[in-house]
Amino acid sequence: MIHLKRYFIIIMALAAFCNCKKNKGECCIQIDKPSGTYIYPVAFGNPDWSLYQIPDSILINMSTPALIQSLLDNPNIPLRNIYSNVFQGRDQVLKRLNASTELNKRPDACQKLYERYIQMTPCCFPENSPSVERGNYIEGWVVYEEILTQDSILNQFDHSKKIDLARVVVKKQEIKMTYGESFGTSKVSGVLVLSQIMKLDNYRPFMNELNTNSDLAFYTTTGLATEANHEPFRNIILSYAKVFTK
Repeated sequence: MIHLKRYFIIIMALAAFCNCKKNKGECCIQIDKPSGTYIYPVAFGNPDWSLYQIPDSILINMSTPALIQSLLDNPNIPLRNIYSNVFQGRDQVLKRLNASTELNKRPDACQKLYERYIQMTPCCFPENSPSVERGNYIEGWVVYEEILTQDSILNQFDHSKKIDLARVVVKKQEIKMTYGESFGTSKVSGVLVLSQIMKLDNYRPFMNELNTNSDLAFYTTTGLATEANHEPFRNIILSYAKVFTK
C-alpha cells in the first residue's frame, strides 16, 4: 500500500508537467516562499561572512522548508561559480553557511527537498524575458540540484526512495532538453544528481561503466567535460538512469 501510494503521488506530479511546454500557462505554478524564510541584511559580495549567517535563535526554530528557501536565497550562493569545478564550489560555499549546516542535520532534509522538487516545473522558464531573468531562473535550478547532490542529503533515502527521486529527476531532465540550450548548466546539475544517486545506491551497471570510462568518471566527480561538449556524458548518465528507475 505504501509503494502504491508513493507511485500514485509521483504519477500525479509528473502528469502535471509532462506536456508543460505545450501548455505552459496551465502547468507553470509558482512556489510560494515558506513562512519564516530568513531575509539577509546585506546583498551579495560583503567580505564579512557573518552577515550571511542566520542567528542561532532563529535557525534552530525554522521549519525545514523555510530553511531550504533561506539557503537558496543566501546572497553569497553565487560564489560557488568561482571555483574550478561544480563539487568544489558547492562544498566550499555551503560549508561556510550555517543554513546549509543546519539543513544537513535535519532528518527530513531530503524528503522536503524531494517534495519541493516535485513542484518545480521547467515550463516556468521565462523564454520572453530579459537574459538576466532567464539566467537567474536557470541558476535557481542549478543551486537546488547541487544541494541535492550531497551524499549527506541523498543517503537519507533508502533504495526505493532513491529510485523515486531519480525518476522525477529523469522526467524533469527530459523536459529541460526540449528547450535546447536554454537550460544550459542546469542540464549538467540534473544529471549530476542522477549520477550521485546511482553511485550511492551502488547501481552495478553504472559503477561498471565508471570503472571503464575514465572521462565519465571525471565528469561525475567534477561536472567538467574533458572536451567542450557535455552532451555525450549527459546522455550516458541519463540512459543508465532510465534503466535504473524502471
